[in-house]
Amino acid sequence: MNSAGELMWGSQTAWTSGNFDPTRKANVATTLAGYGITDALSASSFLKPVAGQWISLGGAIPAGGTWAYFCANYNGNGQALGGSSGVVAGGTAVGNGNSVGFAWRIQ
Repeated sequence: MNSAGELMWGSQTAWTSGNFDPTRKANVATTLAGYGITDALSASSFLKPVAGQWISLGGAIPAGGTWAYFCANYNGNGQALGGSSGVVAGGTAVGNGNSVGFAWRIQ
């Protein structure tokens, strides 16, 4: 707290109803570039599997590369049938139509 009784964080006064005007906050731009951010990922580059990226997994590993994975398989009623994990080449089927899991591209 400062001498006026306002909450402080470090040397900065926290926003209060007396000093916060929402019409003046974050309304300057509608894009990342408008805020000066030039190195952000695009949707296409973010969703492209690359080495060192986690992905959610249905029944098959994405094509290309080598992947470590974990996959749990279920039947049509939602009962667990078992799971599997390992390291496989891209494009390998590791589950069935009712599978959930994750993978990490390692090469």
